[in-house]
Amino acid sequence: MSVTTPTVALFEDNGTISITSYGSEAELQYIHLADRRSHLLFREFIWHLFCADDTIPENLSDVNGKQMNSVDVLSSVIEYMVSHVKSKTGEDISGIPITFKYVFTIPTCSCDDAKRFMSEAAVKAGCSPNDVIVVEEAAAALQFYMNSQYEGELKVLDVSDRCYLVVELEDDNVTISILNHIKDGRIGIVYRNTAEVWGSCQVQKDFVEMLNCETSKTLLDGFFEQYPLEHFELIQEIKKKIKYTLPETSRVAIKMSALMLEKNGSLEDMQKSVAKSGLNDKINFRLDKCIISPEAFKSLFIDAGKQIVQYLKKELPTDLSDIHCIILIGEFAQSPILQDIMKSSFSTVNIHVPGEANMAAIKGSVLVGENNVDVDTSGCICGSKESATENVCSSQGNDQRPRKKEPVSTPTKINPSKNRNKSRLCVIQ
Repeated sequence: MSVTTPTVALFEDNGTISITSYGSEAELQYIHLADRRSHLLFREFIWHLFCADDTIPENLSDVNGKQMNSVDVLSSVIEYMVSHVKSKTGEDISGIPITFKYVFTIPTCSCDDAKRFMSEAAVKAGCSPNDVIVVEEAAAALQFYMNSQYEGELKVLDVSDRCYLVVELEDDNVTISILNHIKDGRIGIVYRNTAEVWGSCQVQKDFVEMLNCETSKTLLDGFFEQYPLEHFELIQEIKKKIKYTLPETSRVAIKMSALMLEKNGSLEDMQKSVAKSGLNDKINFRLDKCIISPEAFKSLFIDAGKQIVQYLKKELPTDLSDIHCIILIGEFAQSPILQDIMKSSFSTVNIHVPGEANMAAIKGSVLVGENNVDVDTSGCICGSKESATENVCSSQGNDQRPRKKEPVSTPTKINPSKNRNKSRLCVIQ
């Protein structure tokens, strides 16, 4: 089974620190705590462990600055998740014990010691070292692509000795990776780079700011703290529209929370504010929905799409002709509007978006575990480090002759969001 959830963990400190909840449940429990002094809440800790620096920190700080040993945080989370999985699956079938294999994904932009550290934490959590596999998300996604569904049957594509560009489009960061699939089934990651750009999280923020401006209200001021479930439902509604709204859509209807509408006055008052701004033809409030014209909704994606395309063209250290296929994965990759922007900007390259692009890395990790796929990062170049020249391996299988490229600049952080969910930590049976 596969589950995605926010990378958030809540611990209780009553002399002995122990994990009490994980994911959305951890956020909800923390909000309703009468006394938070005896608790520690860690958000996006995978990013802080593996991506924030070149080395893994000895300790992690929670939202209030309290510290806890890094390996203890991660091992506790793994133990909690494994226990949850086994409670759902059971540990035997008709009296025959189940042998579990654990596959953990890490961000492709992780520091060099991330795999070792993740394995160490898994073993400390009680996993057998022989049953632990750690894989980069880009490699897992490529494995998923190579085992794509075709007319209802599993079709293993003939993709040996080819070069692929995997673009991970998450909430507000983009990671690009160049991978080789070697004839013997191995995957080699030869280049990786990451930067914060406008993504789906920024689209959500812009949507809220657009309503704030046009209704003269602060729609989400304190809304998350007061009504976390309603806030979560609103964000999921916006994400659904991002995922399913086509470029030719005639209108977009966002369902608004009744509590939010009550908090911000009557629909008539909100519509009058819109009328004063001269945007009656672009935004209307009807019953419990905010109706947005397609032009207004698409405008939220234009800057995001431009920034992503600009980043790819600037940072890609090889010719597009060397790339067999661009694979888009992640939350924002599901947007048909963004897909349209990408396809028009890279018209000479085949672009593939897996079904459920936000789950590609998780589903691919199952295949990595089943097939014991070897992922080689020994020759990987990290684009975030400046150098005079960069060597990118040839895409022709075992031909590792380097090619000289122009300098790759350090990515510019554009509109970074405070509400990042940089990675997924998954335990998969």
